Amino acid sequence: MIPASILWGLALPPGIAGLGLALAARFPRLRPAAPLGLALAYAAAHVALLGLPTIPPVEATRKLVLGVLLAGIAGIVSRRLPARGRVGLRSAFSAALLAWLLTPLLRHTGSGGTAAAWIAGLTVALTLYWNGLEAAAERVVGSALPLALWASASGMAGVLTFAGSVLLGQLAAAVATALGAAVAVAWWSGRTTLAGGAVAPVAIALGGLAVTGGLYAEAYPAALLL
Repeated sequence: MIPASILWGLALPPGIAGLGLALAARFPRLRPAAPLGLALAYAAAHVALLGLPTIPPVEATRKLVLGVLLAGIAGIVSRRLPARGRVGLRSAFSAALLAWLLTPLLRHTGSGGTAAAWIAGLTVALTLYWNGLEAAAERVVGSALPLALWASASGMAGVLTFAGSVLLGQLAAAVATALGAAVAVAWWSGRTTLAGGAVAPVAIALGGLAVTGGLYAEAYPAALLL
């Protein structure tokens, strides 16, 4: 029998994300509901699976849920910034989040230069990923992008689970169910778009899970990139 926590962790995200995306699609003035809905969907899955995050959080997964919530807000704020300001915000956000997530690991490297190199390299990768998703969201209207992201999140869930981290796999599966709702809303509305900051919490959730899985759960980085 599947535990109730897992059922709730997979059932809540599509409902919350679908509501936010439907409101954003139906009422243009409610466009911020899309990033907020996706961010809250991930948070709901986290609470169902792990409970409320401790303050201050210690584990990487508990830090990530706060990062995803803040990414939803960053996605809304970025809509009011010029192009360079949006890129700068994503870069700064990515660097701060990665430094926070990797603190326990970097303390054991014994080299400040190594730590800085890890953070710099991963910051560039996460920023490029986030920028790429935002650019695609600006061009693609409809279900194509949500469907592609759903496939990516589903694949990540499988990789993380087989790598030995069932919890990270469940969180990635929760992202996939939320994106499944995005696909459904896109089919329903015919014009749903993830532009305007809605991909921000998705980029941080998937990017953060990939980094956490690659460094803590021993998932193969190449497999997570597929």
